[in-house]
Amino acid sequence: MKLSPIFFILGIVFLSYSFVSAPKKLPHTNGPQNVTNLLEQAGDLVPNYSKGILEYHYPTRKSKMEGTIPYYTAPNKEADKGQLSLSQQAQWATLLVSTDTKEVRLKAERKNSQTDLVLIGRHFHLKYFDEENDFYKVLVNELGDAVWLYETDLYKADFSPIQWIDVIANTEESYVVNVQTCLNVRSTPEIKEGNVLQCLLPIKYGELVDIYFHELRPTGKIQGDWAEFYFDFDAVTYKPDVQDTVDFDSYMAAKEKVRLALHKKYDAPPKSKGWIKVVNEDGSLNVWFQPPMC
Repeated sequence: MKLSPIFFILGIVFLSYSFVSAPKKLPHTNGPQNVTNLLEQAGDLVPNYSKGILEYHYPTRKSKMEGTIPYYTAPNKEADKGQLSLSQQAQWATLLVSTDTKEVRLKAERKNSQTDLVLIGRHFHLKYFDEENDFYKVLVNELGDAVWLYETDLYKADFSPIQWIDVIANTEESYVVNVQTCLNVRSTPEIKEGNVLQCLLPIKYGELVDIYFHELRPTGKIQGDWAEFYFDFDAVTYKPDVQDTVDFDSYMAAKEKVRLALHKKYDAPPKSKGWIKVVNEDGSLNVWFQPPMC
């Protein structure tokens, strides 16, 4: 059966429209993607767009976060008001949070995640997600409703708001790269040609060497959204199960060969230090606290 000319023409028109008009699927981006600062703007492995923490001043090392603080439904004192109750549950490593209408139990996590509570060292701290008129927005993931805490009330309840750049640069912790590929460390706190010292690796996993990454330790120096860090490379090999290894000596030799090759490729001179852009323009963080290695 022959197709009439009109059907043939309509078919060509349809195919042409499909190729020309079909929307293109754009790659996912996380934050500004300028070619000159792509590595600084690669975004978090886990997005975390909080702006900082409300540091709780624990009276003693064994103290728990607890008490009440007024909250508002908008960043002004004319808004509806309620009482926020905090009670740390040591036996579950959680924080019980209650408002006038809701009650939730928050789990403290050291890893970078979309939570309202973070564990730094041995202590819990609330994250804050916005700041306006001396008010700080909290609990956006668990409660959903607007919960704004006034700065004066925070100080009375032994809380201090601290931006992430100040938390990270002044906390005696080890940090790791928080982007998917690698992160530039620079000789000066600016993005310009010729000042890249090295591109630092996030935590990566292998078959013969279990974990390898660059470890970061802050020097305490800050300039804008940049902080200075000491950096060093580490490759961690756990003791294998001998029963699962046919030739144990050969297996161990292969692991050591890979470990040495990684160190040769990624090692930095002793006490190497440089500047890293900690906070991107979109609020994402390029470094995070190092997780436990065992």
